[in-house]
Amino acid sequence: MTAKKRRRRRPATTRSEPAAIETDDATEVDEETLEDGEVVEYPPVPGIISALRAGVVAVTTTPLLLAIPFLFVFLLWTILVLLGLQVPPSGLVDAMGIPPISTVFDFGVAQAIFGYAPSSLFVAFVIAVVRAVVLAILAGLMIDVLEGSRPSMYGFLRGIRAIPTVVAVNFLIITATVFGTQLFVLLGPGLSLLGSLAVLIGGLYFLVFAPASAVREARGVQESIRRSGRAARLRFPGGSHLIMVMVYFLVGLPLLLFAAGRVPGGSDATANPSVAVWALVLVATFVHMVFLAAFFARFMGVEPEIPDKPVRRTRPARGAQSPARRR
Repeated sequence: MTAKKRRRRRPATTRSEPAAIETDDATEVDEETLEDGEVVEYPPVPGIISALRAGVVAVTTTPLLLAIPFLFVFLLWTILVLLGLQVPPSGLVDAMGIPPISTVFDFGVAQAIFGYAPSSLFVAFVIAVVRAVVLAILAGLMIDVLEGSRPSMYGFLRGIRAIPTVVAVNFLIITATVFGTQLFVLLGPGLSLLGSLAVLIGGLYFLVFAPASAVREARGVQESIRRSGRAARLRFPGGSHLIMVMVYFLVGLPLLLFAAGRVPGGSDATANPSVAVWALVLVATFVHMVFLAAFFARFMGVEPEIPDKPVRRTRPARGAQSPARRR
């Protein structure tokens, strides 16, 4: 071949024949990889239920995907208590949530220790950065499982490569939350709350695919974030992306926090959470990981349909008639 072509490779599956790629822009990629003796396969786009089912299977069959985040939550709580944190442990259910769900926890514990001083913002950012490292590694291992293999060193290295992207996602969400909160205060209590919720939901909607893009496509920070936003605007079968975002948002914040406040010891300010609290934290961490895997599974399905550049809609010139009217 005389020219090099950009292509995205997928690991070979155990099927006897590779699935045909139906998208127009991927036809050349399929022909080239067949010449090289490789297999390129795009999984079908799962609906919301199918994606959540895939997430449950991935997490339950790979205990490492649950042990790593739960260990992070335990170590984070221990360090925060040593720093002087004295709050009810109910917020731990969101300590390993997908940003910006976890951002709410970061600001809450930072302000509980340092008040509204600038140091609280610094502590919240440090927690977010450390969590970003853990989430990036989990993304690499999780995509290994979703691709049909076991967690490997290759997946770990792909996760390491995605750390700058996940850190950038957290930085964007924290920045938008801080400035949005200051801006929406001028609108009054009701509109301020709605504006803050819109920032959180918008951050989850546009940025949740960025880690998967960084892991699978090995693109830079800006391009991974841009492709996450473009993927979010595509049409998903079996339920739109916005519906899945809203479901996770409702489960991750009000539902889990409500349940945490009702378990024994969940509403008591203590440095030693009860066994019931830790059990619920384990369940909540499982829920977060299942949704994370489900979002990644949907991204893998629409990946070949994501445009490399923004699609510009051309407007007809003035005086021009549509084809239907040219009769």
